[in-house]
Amino acid sequence: MLSRIRKIIEPLTWRVGTWVGGIVPEPNVLTLIGLLLSVAVPVLAFYSMFTAGLIIMAASALFDFLDGAVAKALDKRTLFGAFLDSLSDRVSDFCYSVALWFAGINVLYVVLYIVTAYLISYVRARAEALGVRLEGVGVMERGERVLFLIIIFTIIVITGSSLVPTYILIVTIFLNLITIIQRVYYTYRGLIRK
Repeated sequence: MLSRIRKIIEPLTWRVGTWVGGIVPEPNVLTLIGLLLSVAVPVLAFYSMFTAGLIIMAASALFDFLDGAVAKALDKRTLFGAFLDSLSDRVSDFCYSVALWFAGINVLYVVLYIVTAYLISYVRARAEALGVRLEGVGVMERGERVLFLIIIFTIIVITGSSLVPTYILIVTIFLNLITIIQRVYYTYRGLIRK
């Protein structure tokens, strides 16, 4: 879903990438900054500094967006950059999820979220290794998942309760499962045509 919006705002993304690239011309530096920020999120949540954790989570997600924007705008896309970005995404996903556990969400739901989120990424990696592109396939790509986690964390900060956020996380897990099924089916259709 967000990938469609991304195509609409691509001219703006290019301008932002060009501007940020004038300050930090190396996309991998932005990736590493986002990664380091994500590691701080569960630490802050552990010490019940939820507002600071939310701000750092949003900043980490912003750097994750900016690294790709700079890489495209300055034509600095590399295989290692793609690898580093993917690795950073997995570490960030884990850190954000652990922060939700520290914020009061049942560990079982956090584990189910992590497993389903990682399976989405794994299915894409395997499918693309076999020649089937999965960008834009599924209701819960990474952008949507991060947005849901930010919304969940925001509600925890505002209400001081994890009850409603837990229900939202359960919905997110369900949507993750739908995405896995969509991607497996799309991969199946792509491979039987080969």
